[in-house]
Amino acid sequence: MLPLGLPLEIFWWIAKSLDTKDLRSLCLVSTDFNSLCRERLFDCIDFGETPPIHWAIQQKCLGLVRYSIHWKRARLNEEHLGLTPLMLAAKVGSAEVIDLLLSSDSVEVAYHNRLGESAFSLAVAHKSVQVVERLISEQDIDINNQSLGGDLPLIIALKSRQSYIFQLILSDARTDASLRDHYGQTPLHEAVEMGDENAIQMLVRNKRVDVNCFNHRQETPLLLHFKRYGRFLSIEKQLRIIEALLLSPFINLNHQDNNGRTAIWHAMDNPSPRLAELLLRQRNVDSNCIDKFGQTPLAQAARNGFLPLVKLLLRDPRLDISPRCADAVPPLWSACRAGHYSTVKFLLQNSADINQKSPTGTTPLWIAIVMEHVNIVHLLLNYEETISVNDQGPQSFTALIFASANGRHNIVTLLLEHPNINVNAVDDQGRTAFWWAAAGGHLDVVRVLSKEPGVKKRLKDLKGKTAYAIARDHNHVNIKLYLRRF
Repeated sequence: MLPLGLPLEIFWWIAKSLDTKDLRSLCLVSTDFNSLCRERLFDCIDFGETPPIHWAIQQKCLGLVRYSIHWKRARLNEEHLGLTPLMLAAKVGSAEVIDLLLSSDSVEVAYHNRLGESAFSLAVAHKSVQVVERLISEQDIDINNQSLGGDLPLIIALKSRQSYIFQLILSDARTDASLRDHYGQTPLHEAVEMGDENAIQMLVRNKRVDVNCFNHRQETPLLLHFKRYGRFLSIEKQLRIIEALLLSPFINLNHQDNNGRTAIWHAMDNPSPRLAELLLRQRNVDSNCIDKFGQTPLAQAARNGFLPLVKLLLRDPRLDISPRCADAVPPLWSACRAGHYSTVKFLLQNSADINQKSPTGTTPLWIAIVMEHVNIVHLLLNYEETISVNDQGPQSFTALIFASANGRHNIVTLLLEHPNINVNAVDDQGRTAFWWAAAGGHLDVVRVLSKEPGVKKRLKDLKGKTAYAIARDHNHVNIKLYLRRF
């Protein structure tokens, strides 16, 4: 440091002999009583590409910042490396520099750069509590400024888990707490994704928050939790998040996503009944909602084989166990298709319609045969008095015709034990189960059918073909030889 008390001319002459780096150091170490020299030094320093005020802020030298603000060549809103002086001060977290800058009327408080960053968003991102408090008191601050990536100051505070700053921004009347990012996500969506139950509670209790705002996938925060983000959390954590969301009396429990699925529908994908139970306690939940594929919550639970969920739903007096909508997939049909024996048995015991067809026109018996669930076929056939064993499905096939055509010998045997089976039922081409077994080359099925009393072995289809003729045409030698005896 230069000795003090020298004449200003000598002091200045010595200073001019120093290089730029030393001059900068001299500016920093000089004290208030030689501030005149410091200012004159500051005027002659070559700062290169860095504006003097930016350099002064980086060095956290209040005296130089104060001088820089009133410097004749000062540009208080000039960007350097994407940051104005105010933005740089916010980034380094200097509340004192912020106060000095805000004392100038020419500083643009709401200025943002090409990335959409502002002094306020940078202060939030760098967790500068004092700077945030100082900036938020400015009337011109853009508290809802979105960055190029779509992040809001409120969401930035949320993601970095700055609880105090989050509360500070949320409590400000200027904050739009339902503003969406580029993906349609609101702060409440983000809080749900993070599993931050405290933030969720603060948001749903805020009257300015739209708890039913949906993102670009048509998901509300409640639906988002059930659909994607909740399943990776513990059940206790999931329950606390749902309870936090349900604090709002305006929550829409029946909002549908792009596939027409609601929260209770997605709850059927979680084997724990506790989540669904919490929803079913609510008065307005629709337990019979149907998605665009015809699946009800009960049908989804049945398809998944989650018997505790099936039992839980059946305790709801509002539930329809066999929905009559033409587009609805019967829950019993779903359980039969998936092969969940216990679920099928429980639904049958609770008066599910054993003959109700799916939108594709197939009965539970028919789909169980298609999927080769022999134990379920046997279970269904035990309901002799109610099951329509000769009902015709696609291509006018009966269950026996389909099983015979596909060589399902064990299923054919079960069907033939039913007292009401019609072994001579024909499809729309006049073909019987016996005809189709011969056409498919299924000798074991042909044999078991030929032993049935009254089976028509020589019946011709609409084209005049008998079982023997079709076996000959397909060169099924063993069947052709076997049928010669009839």
